[in-house]
Amino acid sequence: MKLNRLLRCGIVFGLLATLPACQTVQRQFPTPDATWRTSIGQLQYVTKKRSVIGETVVSRQGAREFQLDFTAGAGLPLMKLRETGAAARADGVFAHGAWQGEPAHAVGSLTTWMKLRDVFAAIDAARPPGGTRPVSVSGGVGHRRWTARTAGSQPERIRIAFPATGERFVFVFAK
Repeated sequence: MKLNRLLRCGIVFGLLATLPACQTVQRQFPTPDATWRTSIGQLQYVTKKRSVIGETVVSRQGAREFQLDFTAGAGLPLMKLRETGAAARADGVFAHGAWQGEPAHAVGSLTTWMKLRDVFAAIDAARPPGGTRPVSVSGGVGHRRWTARTAGSQPERIRIAFPATGERFVFVFAK
């Protein structure tokens, strides 16, 4: 009996001793440069329980690279989102701390945030050269279905809705 208990304690101690070596390696994401399209403005994020308005910076390059910073008040980070290919990282209040992984495997409310890259890529693809006409696009399947509409006016307005979750993103970008 004592030997069994000692063996279990030894195994637990050994596992605890190795935990510091198991830290998650943070992936490096590209830094936007002059080849990226960057939009600065405000974002209203609406759920069934709350509505939050803050400052936002959205940077993207093609359909692969996407970065979003959403802050409130005196720079309180609500969401810092980085995506490149099949890798993503989210930090901030709406990420409930930090999350890293594949966008397709995002958890909880992060699933809608991770679809924003696809939405912006679809808007860019549907927009005619010169881009002043309104655009409506939709995509996704099941609970990840979304619709997006842009206004053909200045400042640029983009409304994105996720009907299954009741979430809405309303971007207003200065030009």
